[in-house]
Amino acid sequence: MICDQERAEETLACMRSLPEGEEAAIIGTVTDGPSGRVSLTTGIGGTRLIEPLTGHPLPRIC
Repeated sequence: MICDQERAEETLACMRSLPEGEEAAIIGTVTDGPSGRVSLTTGIGGTRLIEPLTGHPLPRIC
């Protein structure tokens, strides 16, 4: 789910109040940058671009 940063904590609390959302967490932010690009910060502080799916796209299960 994506929501406005100003309402993130409120949204998270609402999700955690449901049995299905007990372990809900904020896992990222939307920032200014190249349009349509997704990057992640690694455990050691590096940055990696996430490539778009090709072929038959299947959901990513992290």
